[in-house]
This record gives sequence, C-alpha cells and structure tokens, in this order.
Amino acid sequence: MPVLPRSLQCDVMHAALLEGIVRIQAGTSRGTGFVVRVQRAAVGQEAASAVDVLEILTAFHVVADIEASRDNQTLEWHGDGSATVQFRNGQEVSVTLDATTMHSVDEDWALLRFEGTAPGAIAPLALARLEPRAWRRPWSTFGYGDAQPDKGEAHSGHIELEEDKSIQLFDRQAAAGAGGLLSGFSGAPCIFEGHVIGIVIEALQRTERGESIHGSVYALPIERVVVACGLPLVAAPVPFEGEVDAALANVQGASLLSLAKALDVPVRQPEQALRLWVARALLVADPKSVCDALVSCGCIDNMPKDKPLAVAEMALARAIHEEGAQALRRCFEHGKPKGVVTVASEALTAKLMVARALGKYALMKKHLTFVESRARSHEAWSVRIRDALLGLLGFAPGDIEDDAALDEGIAEWGGVVVAFPFDGHTSPLEEIERYQKARALAMIPAEGGATFARDGYELTRVFDDADVEKTIKKASSHAARYLAPARRLE
Repeated sequence: MPVLPRSLQCDVMHAALLEGIVRIQAGTSRGTGFVVRVQRAAVGQEAASAVDVLEILTAFHVVADIEASRDNQTLEWHGDGSATVQFRNGQEVSVTLDATTMHSVDEDWALLRFEGTAPGAIAPLALARLEPRAWRRPWSTFGYGDAQPDKGEAHSGHIELEEDKSIQLFDRQAAAGAGGLLSGFSGAPCIFEGHVIGIVIEALQRTERGESIHGSVYALPIERVVVACGLPLVAAPVPFEGEVDAALANVQGASLLSLAKALDVPVRQPEQALRLWVARALLVADPKSVCDALVSCGCIDNMPKDKPLAVAEMALARAIHEEGAQALRRCFEHGKPKGVVTVASEALTAKLMVARALGKYALMKKHLTFVESRARSHEAWSVRIRDALLGLLGFAPGDIEDDAALDEGIAEWGGVVVAFPFDGHTSPLEEIERYQKARALAMIPAEGGATFARDGYELTRVFDDADVEKTIKKASSHAARYLAPARRLE
C-alpha cells in the first residue's frame, strides 16, 4: 500500500497516489473517486475465474440524486444504474449501482465495487486519521473539475478547521482570481502527508457559474467511513518517513533492491512504494543496522552529502517519548506554558526533541538554537540569547538593536525554541520570555525539577532513563564517523 508523504513545501502529487485516483461518470454527473481496496486474482488461476476486485470510494451525490434519495427514501441513481470509472491509463470499466452498493445518504459517500481485470499499477490509497501538527497543516488532492474534466488537475491548500463530521479546507487554486471551478471534485481524496484523511463532498460556490467562494471546501473525515465499510485505517505515519523517502530519491534499481533485502523488506512491489517501505524500515532499525545497510549497499554515494547522517539521527529520534514531543508541541502552538523542562543534558537531545515536536527534521534546523549555560548574570544571558536568536534568523550580532524589531522577526520566522542546560545559577527564562514567539527548552538533571514545577513550567521526561541518552549520543558519534565516505553528491 503506497503511503507516500510529501515535503511540506511541495505541492506536487506523488505519481503512485495519482494512479489510485479515478474519474467517475454516472449519467450526466461527473466526479472523482479513489481506490481504497484491491484484491488481486491468485497467480495461476484459470483465466475464466481470474477476477480482480477493486473498491472505490466517492461522494454519494456523484452517482445518485442525493436530494431525491433522501426525500423518497429510495436510491435514485444517476443515469441507467451504472457508473463508468476511468483510470489514469485511460482504461474504462463499468460499475453496477444497486442496493448492494454500500453508501450513506446522510454522510454523502458511496463505495463502488468492480470485479474484472484491473490496471496493474493500481494500489489502494492509505487511509488515516488527521493528526495534530505544530504548524499550519497542508492538504492536496487531484480531481476532474470543470476546468480540466478529462485530464484532471491538482489542488492544494491548508486545513482551516477540524470538526467531528467535517474538515474545512482552504483551496488556493479555487480561491484564485474570480474563483475556481470545483464541480467535479466531489469524491476526491483529501490528502495530508500522503494519507487520505477525508473525502471532498462540498464547496462554497456561486450557483449561477459554479465559481468558488473564498476557496472554501469541505471534506468528510475518513474515519466516518472506514468502520462502516471495514476498510483499513493505518497507524499514524512513522515520524520523518517522508523526509527519508525523499533522501533516498536517487537510490534506484539494484542499489534500492539491495538495501531492501538488507532491511528484510519484501521487494516485489513498484519501486516508488518499495522506497517508502525501505524508508520506514530504516526509521525503525537500530543505528548500527542503518549505517551498515547504507554503506554496504553503496547508497550513500547516491544521496546528498548531509542526508545519510540525517537519516541516522531521524532513526535515533524515535527514542524520544511522544509525551515529551507533545509537551513541546503544545508549548510551540499555544505558548502556555512559555517553556518545557525536561530531564536531559545533550544538545543532540534538544535537536531530536524539537524535530519530533515539529514532525519534520528539516524544520528543527530552522527553529532551534542551543545556548550553552555559562552566563552568570541576567545581562550576560540577555546578550547571549539575543546573539543566538539573531544567528538563527541569519543576522550578525548587532544587526538588530531594537527588541521589538527582533520580536517581529521571530514571529515572521514562525517561532523559535531556545534550548539550554540549566545549571542552577542564573536562569535565562526571563530573557527568553521577552520574545513573544520564543519558547524555552530547559534541560535539567533528574533531581532538579522542583523549582520549575512551582513556576508553572511543564515537566516531562524524554527517555526511560539517563542511560538511553548516553546510548543515543554514542550511536550518533558512531554514525557520524561511519557515514563519511570519500564521495558524496553535492
């Protein structure tokens, strides 16, 4: 099953996902659907009985008159009681619409079933609950709207509001100009980090021309459907799997197969899906296995120079308790409290904790600065923290003298985390709290949390015990030495 997260900065729909999105025509009604389950005919089965089974999810109103069905308490299908499903390769199949078609008039979804010979590249799209993130959550889709009714087109934007029965989306293509044409996007998948988290069922439109109003689109949360249909709901994505997948983009052919075998990943699947499963395997492997696999299979020569070590550190980050990451995520999102206190001592721990909290390793480099605890006065801390913040934003010491201007720059940057080992002499917390979008990550010994608890800071542990942090530091040092070949791609 291709679960293919994309970069937060990328709006290009992954090709493997596109193969599972289909055009649906029922009478004069046109819409979009997506494959959610595939059962292939058994190898060696006689041709007469060799049947593939596909299940395709779409909006009920794409294939039926929803108002008449609701009013008459009967199924009023569009057209002649069948729908034509067209795949990306142009192949068309007919699907019967009858009382056996699973559906919900109230929630506006229908599960179509096709039995026959399916295109070989088709794989089901992965379904997942919408997970919280510390940044504005992007979404994307592909559908057969009025602007491109035959070829289809990609749309994207961000998630505005999540409720029990609806996800409100902003569609930037729909919001462009006088308003995009969204008719035909009904039934399209709402995709977040490579997983379908909803079905597009409604949009605010001007009735006379079908133009979008404000780019507002609404999706039905996918978990409203999966229980009724017995569909698989995958677990939350493995942290960083999209970034590792991207880091392996140039690992192809024999090198990818060799890497998959080294990690015990089944190799009989399309290369794009295989690369994702390899990425997942790397993220759950022990650090030595990560290093051995990347080096022995000749992969690091086909990766950008900083990526092998980054992959190893992302694998190490799984040792961070999700509780600790959530504490920092809440702090980053809401600013209450202004900081988190954790039992830890290493700068590497701060890196991994911030990466887990933000859900993206690359964001850690943008939003984290680590300040050594050597200042012995508030004035010294103030200078040290100001210089660290300026450096993170790309300025030299003294470039910005006004605190308000620096605070505005931090806000435009999206916020920062200032991590520091607390030594019990002079705390920099007051200096950090002067900046509205700065958050503190105080790293303390196990016995040092009482003062912070009284001051209202959230205390959290990030490891089972102190020995785990020592093991991680040792593993990171080993990876840094091991993943340093003579040649790397620039």
